[in-house]
Amino acid sequence: MDRYEEFDPAAPETSWYLRETLTLTNGKPVSVYRMNGAPPDGAVPIPGGDFRAWLMAQNLPEFSGRGEA
Repeated sequence: MDRYEEFDPAAPETSWYLRETLTLTNGKPVSVYRMNGAPPDGAVPIPGGDFRAWLMAQNLPEFSGRGEA
């Protein structure tokens, strides 16, 4: 997953996303990815936060990395 999110644990300052551990209300730790810095100009929130569902609703192809963006 780190590779997909372009996270390099050896160089987090240059990574596209950062991996963090959060604790759920039930006490279980989970890993999450958070964008490292501000979103690109023109970026808009995805309703519900489900990127894959949003792509499908927009009739866009599955995303496989920024190289295709």
